[in-house]
Amino acid sequence: MTGAFHSVPIMRPYYCWTVLYVSILAALVLTLNADSKTSECETSIKVRRNTVYQAFVGQDLRINCTVSFCNNTQPVSWFKLENGTDSVSVNKNSHIKTEWKPSDHLEGTSYLIFQKILSNDSGVYRCRSGGSVSHNINILVSGKTSECETSIKVRRNTVYQAFVGQDLRINCTVSFCNNIQPVSWFKLENGTDSVSVNKNSHIKTEWKPSDHLEGTSYLIFQKILSNDSGVYRCQSGGSESHNINILVSGKTSECETSIKVRRNTVYKTFVGQDLRINCTVSFCNNIQPVSWFKLENGTDSVSVNKNSHIKTEWKPSDHLEGTSYLIFQKILSNDSGVYRCRSGGSESHSIKVLVYAAQDTFWSFVYRVVGIMVFVIIVIAIYVTPKRGSKGVCCVGGSKTPPDPPEPSCPASSNSHIYENNESIL
Repeated sequence: MTGAFHSVPIMRPYYCWTVLYVSILAALVLTLNADSKTSECETSIKVRRNTVYQAFVGQDLRINCTVSFCNNTQPVSWFKLENGTDSVSVNKNSHIKTEWKPSDHLEGTSYLIFQKILSNDSGVYRCRSGGSVSHNINILVSGKTSECETSIKVRRNTVYQAFVGQDLRINCTVSFCNNIQPVSWFKLENGTDSVSVNKNSHIKTEWKPSDHLEGTSYLIFQKILSNDSGVYRCQSGGSESHNINILVSGKTSECETSIKVRRNTVYKTFVGQDLRINCTVSFCNNIQPVSWFKLENGTDSVSVNKNSHIKTEWKPSDHLEGTSYLIFQKILSNDSGVYRCRSGGSESHSIKVLVYAAQDTFWSFVYRVVGIMVFVIIVIAIYVTPKRGSKGVCCVGGSKTPPDPPEPSCPASSNSHIYENNESIL
């Protein structure tokens, strides 16, 4: 029995080693389970095997790559295979762009966009994200143009005439083959070289679709300059328009834009109120934009910028007439000043805006009431004083009682007395 009791402490070291082995084994199992769970959640790229895109030189092409992420969205990159194995990153440049469109918080599609694709853009492409790589995407670019070409409708020998300072819009109608493509404008220099027309402060472009595959591009000159004269062309999808000739004369047109604003127009308001000032304009040939300016230091014109509390609004009253409104919402004290509207080289008379503080309203009311009261008191005093003086004579130190009336005068020789009621004379 004694030996049995002595065997207990001998087993303790083996018990401790057993616990250690079990702990290590449990840690390994948990680690393997965690690794297996993380490995199961991977970024998935959905691109079909043997995907092929065909395009013609000068066309636009979009290829796509749909990606499902595991835990969070990661960037998607594009590569091109060189010699069948080497991956070369696709650099974004003037004609290659990328675009990302999410379809879910952990899924979306990356697009590789070729604008006016080149023949050397042919090849095998792949997209990559989060350690996953897509299947090959083969792009075949043919040197010949497609049978379906972009059509540009501009008449031969089109000529526009304008005067310096006028606004001018020239147009270019385009019918596309498969999808709408950007339209660019060029100016011919020396009769042959094409120089891209840069948008600046007075030259704008505008696109108005007329159908899902057709529309008109406008080149807009605001206050055209003499050096804007020249020959222009529009271009899209490998097609180019006929020449468009613009002739700008140095003299102004006899038909000018008329602005109807009365001289010395003044608007008065208080801080925090809304105010609308107007400017009626009659155009000569076509409606042109109306701009608003504020005079600084009496002469310099500063453009009125639209912001959170200043808006503009145009209301046509006829096909060549309308009214432009400058709207102040909750006007500020620093909005006080002199304003003018301008359109087509014509400018309105000055419009003065006076903004008063709210406290000025109270004190001006008080001053007005006090002034009226003082005026009334003066009038009453002037009216009452002459009447008081006519009732009696007030002498300094004398009695205020009026003197007794004088007795009737009688002849000195008469001693008789007259009594009433015919009484006897004593």
